[in-house]
Amino acid sequence: MRFVIYSGSYSINSLGATKSLCTKLVKEIRDLGYGVTWVGRGHLEDSEGVELFSLSKSKVSELIIRLKNKALRTFFGYKPNDISINEFLKYDRLVAAKLESGEIHVNEDTCFIGLGGMSLFSFQAVKRKGGKTILASQFFHPHAHSKLLDKEYEKLGASNPIPEGRIKRQLEEIDEVDLIWVFSDIALDSFLENGVTKNRLINSQLGVDFKLYNSGALTSRGSQEHFNILFVGNVNPEKGVHILLDAILLLGSRKKNINLILNGNVAPYFKENFDKLKNKLMRKGIAVSVEPGDPFNNYMKSDLFILPSVHDSFGLVVLEAMASGLPVIVSSQVGAKDCVKAEENGFIFKESDSKELADYIAKFLENDELCDNFSRKSLELAHNYDWNKVIKILVEKLLEKLP
Repeated sequence: MRFVIYSGSYSINSLGATKSLCTKLVKEIRDLGYGVTWVGRGHLEDSEGVELFSLSKSKVSELIIRLKNKALRTFFGYKPNDISINEFLKYDRLVAAKLESGEIHVNEDTCFIGLGGMSLFSFQAVKRKGGKTILASQFFHPHAHSKLLDKEYEKLGASNPIPEGRIKRQLEEIDEVDLIWVFSDIALDSFLENGVTKNRLINSQLGVDFKLYNSGALTSRGSQEHFNILFVGNVNPEKGVHILLDAILLLGSRKKNINLILNGNVAPYFKENFDKLKNKLMRKGIAVSVEPGDPFNNYMKSDLFILPSVHDSFGLVVLEAMASGLPVIVSSQVGAKDCVKAEENGFIFKESDSKELADYIAKFLENDELCDNFSRKSLELAHNYDWNKVIKILVEKLLEKLP
């Protein structure tokens, strides 16, 4: 069996789930002794023994694409999600053409893994060549996903930003592929509840580079006066940032000053709502900083990690935080709750419930010993999710189910 891994239209060198998932998927499957072909944008590091098909002409061409997309947003009013789906289509067509021509070789012994929303034409081309197709679904089922977002955006007086075209493509991909890889129990349920049969689904969790994040774990954090709360991800309603800000506003008197670190970019359509909430917090003496970029240093200096998403099929950042020795709080709509031991290394609150989230934050603010105990437990649990372990389990499940 040979694996072809298509990392989609996002550059493999950009921070985010594409880099974290696809680089490790390629490396660990190769290290298990299978042939691996990687297809995607950017430059794949640690690629010895891997057949490479980069869709990027050069670093200069990638820079031009980024500048063009920025101009489309700034001067022509294009929405980020519309630009994304145009790129999904562009690169999917390019990969499908390479598959059809034989430039990327596939046959009946090929297992092609592609990301959701980005791989429809490629899946179809692989099927015509007799290969096996796996959808790596980084989302809930599109109907469940859309329903959750409609509800949350309505509360904010805004409309769901996900284009209908993306939902349509995702539904077609689901119908097209042999198997669908979901990352959590809650993602699995969303597919089952929308009519996808269990025999077409594989539930296998994601992993973490434990050695990397553990290298700075349990170093000196915070202080007796300050308590650093960390969120990592896009700063938008989907990630539940408004719920986190509301929860911190609900906190009463406290013996420590709170520093809230939001490690991500604020979505343009959320900026007005975000600024209002941020200003309320700052008037209460709570520091709020927005710090896009690599979160490693922020993991090391924080006391508590929170992912309050309205929906998140997994949430790799939860495992990164645990491997960094942080206690965690996640919403019930975060798939990585499967990795959290409630009341041992963290808490799980009902999605959108700011009051319950505030109560859990207060527990850590008031109890240094609780923070220390939960930190040690997070390290212990995260060790079980090192990438080499979880990818081996994934491959075993795939080979067992493939037709």
